[in-house]
Amino acid sequence: MKTYPPALCLFVLLASAPSLVTAMTTDEFPKDTSTIESLAPEQAARLVERFRGGTLGLDGLTRLDAATAQALADGLPRDAGGSAVAFRLSLGGLTALDAAAAQALADSRWHHLGLDGLDSLPVATARALAAFKGNLSLGGLQALDADAARALDAFKGGQLTLGGRAALAGPAAGELAGLRCGLLILRDLTQLDEAMATAVADCGVQVYLTGHFKLAPPAARRLAAFKGRSLTLAGLHAVDAETVTALAAFQGSELSLAGLATLDAETAAALAGSKAWNGRLPGLKELDPGTAAALAKFGGEWLTLEGLVGIDAATARALAAFDGRLLNLSGLRTLDAATATALARSKAWSGEVWQMDTLSADAVRPLAERAGDRAAALRVRGLTRLDAETAQVLASSPAWDGMLPNLRSLDAATARVLVACRAPGLSLSGLRTLDAETAAVLAGSQRWNGELYGMTALDGADSLAVAKALATHKGPLSLLNLKKISPKTLSALITKEDVQIPLIETLELIPEPDGSATDDFVIPKAFQERQKRR
Repeated sequence: MKTYPPALCLFVLLASAPSLVTAMTTDEFPKDTSTIESLAPEQAARLVERFRGGTLGLDGLTRLDAATAQALADGLPRDAGGSAVAFRLSLGGLTALDAAAAQALADSRWHHLGLDGLDSLPVATARALAAFKGNLSLGGLQALDADAARALDAFKGGQLTLGGRAALAGPAAGELAGLRCGLLILRDLTQLDEAMATAVADCGVQVYLTGHFKLAPPAARRLAAFKGRSLTLAGLHAVDAETVTALAAFQGSELSLAGLATLDAETAAALAGSKAWNGRLPGLKELDPGTAAALAKFGGEWLTLEGLVGIDAATARALAAFDGRLLNLSGLRTLDAATATALARSKAWSGEVWQMDTLSADAVRPLAERAGDRAAALRVRGLTRLDAETAQVLASSPAWDGMLPNLRSLDAATARVLVACRAPGLSLSGLRTLDAETAAVLAGSQRWNGELYGMTALDGADSLAVAKALATHKGPLSLLNLKKISPKTLSALITKEDVQIPLIETLELIPEPDGSATDDFVIPKAFQERQKRR
């Protein structure tokens, strides 16, 4: 049995355990490793030895010798290459890299190697980097000669990122035709003329073009001859019907125009006629009824317009005619009753309105009554507020999924409505406050999943009653982000033996919120053992 005084932050285990912090030395590494400006081989070895995955940013380095590069390569765990955790090394501050250092990095097990500060690439360095098996980023290249491009042509890693103009204009143009990596990303393009489009078309791998460029019909016709499987024109933000008609001749499996921000009806009709277009326009923010009607004729399985934040009823009626498998409008932030009624007629609409923080009962009602053979779910997971009338509509619908993870507060009357819902489960994980009556309603429901991840404190005047009510819940109960609680409230809460809370030693014990005397807190031995096992 352990006893702790009240009104203190408890860090008993941490205080008694051996320190996990090493002694400070003259070469101790800063928390932000990108501020490191120089690194000796032995320092590099220690730094990588401590690294546990993610991105190791060393963008402050402007020079890297072969010995230090070798230390960065050798320090990774032997199983890093097959790890589910990504190991990314960013060396964006380097403006030059010799062949010896490049060879050391290329032989490493890093998943991603970022060298975006290099503005040119010697042939010997290119030849060494081509042996790298992960993702290689050289997005800052401003110049690339033919010999260096031919050396990179041997790269067979996951993806290769190059400065777009360096790869497509000048001596390097056409020299990457034999590339056999998974994906070629060409960054920061400001133009894509006919000659550059021809160079892209000659590539046999998936190509992704970023930046901000225009595309004329002659260049589009060149791109339509692209030999790879997938072509993404993310840097194309506006296009006319003639250009899209030319692109529609592309015979690959996927054409992506995800960067388009504007679209008229004529262009939409040309796009809808493409067999390769993937149906995604996430950059589109506005849509009129005529353009929507043209898009609805698309013969693909998915039409994804998640960039739209609002549509009117006429546009919704036009989109409802889409006969594919799935219509995605998950970015909508407003929805009136007339628009909801129109969308409810769609068999393909996904029913996702995750971005809306509030919905009226009149808007929810037609959605709740909706039924379709391909998509009948109703998902309103963005709601932060909910009145009893809207809750009643949701609860009575067989289409509602029972998920309200962003709801911040809930009264007892609304809770009674929700626990009687037709959904298989009820999730209210975002609740930040809870009174005793509402807690009792939820605790008595087997539908409620017991997740209260938004609760960081039980410090209300009725917190003891809240805890007692929650402890009676027959299913799981989880308050994993709890930080503040009084001794009596904590004692009541942990009478539920399987309650999941943070380690008691990390909780801040506060005075009793109801003003009653604050007693010492005793951790039951059995509960302490369960937390240790967890």
